[in-house]
Amino acid sequence: MLPKCVKVPRQPDGNTATPRGTIAYYCAPWSASGDPWALSKCSHIGEDSLKLHFNIHQVPAPTILVPAMPSANATLTPPDFDEAFRLQLNALFRWRRDVRRFRRKALPENLLEALLKAASLAPSVGLSQPWRFVLVEGAPRRAAVRKNFEQENRAALDNYHGNDAKLYAKLKLEGLSEAPVHLAVFCDAETGRGKGLGSRTMPETLRYSVVAAVQNLWLAARSHAVGVGWVSILDPEAVRRDLDLPEAWDLVAYLCLGYPQEEHIDPELERLQWEKREDYRANLLLR
Repeated sequence: MLPKCVKVPRQPDGNTATPRGTIAYYCAPWSASGDPWALSKCSHIGEDSLKLHFNIHQVPAPTILVPAMPSANATLTPPDFDEAFRLQLNALFRWRRDVRRFRRKALPENLLEALLKAASLAPSVGLSQPWRFVLVEGAPRRAAVRKNFEQENRAALDNYHGNDAKLYAKLKLEGLSEAPVHLAVFCDAETGRGKGLGSRTMPETLRYSVVAAVQNLWLAARSHAVGVGWVSILDPEAVRRDLDLPEAWDLVAYLCLGYPQEEHIDPELERLQWEKREDYRANLLLR
C-alpha cells in the first residue's frame, strides 16, 4: 500500500492533482525521498510504484504532515530528477536569504519537526550525527542571548573605522526580537557515534557536519517560504552556559526562524554595498 497523507485522484490521462493550498507528503516503498513538495502531476501509478513530479513554488502549506520512515525491508526506487526539478532546485538556492526582518506570525503545526528531519538527513563524518538542536523558548534565556548579542555587537563596531563603521552601525544583523522560533544548533564534540571514523585526523569535520545540517534546514525552510537568520555575533561559550548545556557542546549556529517581511534574490549586504558576491571562477584553482 502507498501511505498517503493527501488523497490523490487518478485522472484518465495518468495525471493527478492536489487541491490548492495543500502539500502532499508521501513515504517509501517507492519514495521521492520523502521530502515535502507541492505535487503537480503523476506519470505512473502502480500498487508499489509511483513516480511523482513536484513543484516547490506551487502552493503554500497551511498544515505540515511529517512522513513516516520506510520499513527496513522496503525496496526503494531512486527518484528521477529531471531538468525541471534541477531548475527549481537552482531557484531554491538563489532565493535562500539570511533573514533579519520577520513577521511575528507563528509557523504551522509540525513544520519545525519536518525541518529538523530534513536537517538530520545531512551528511556527517563517520555517520556521527553530532548535531544537537536546542529550541530556545524561555523568555529569560532569549533575553540573555539578546544581551549577549548587544555586547558583542558593540565590541565588533569598535573594530571598524570610517565609512565601514558608519555602515556597520546601520546594519540590522539579527531578528531576535521578532522571530517566533529560536533554534540553537550545537556540535557534540564528544559523541561516541561514528567511532571516530574520519574525525580522528580532522576533528573539525564534526563541526562541518553540523554546518551541513544547518544548510539542509535552511533550504528546507525556504521551500516553505520560511526565512532563517544565522546570528553569529555572539559569545558562544556564554550562550552554552545561559542555556545550561554540557561543556562538550560547541555552539555552531544560533538561528532565528519565521516568515520574512520581505523577500529578495540578492543578499542585503550586497544591496547595501558592504560586500559583493564573487563569481565562482574567482575562487577556482587548477593544480
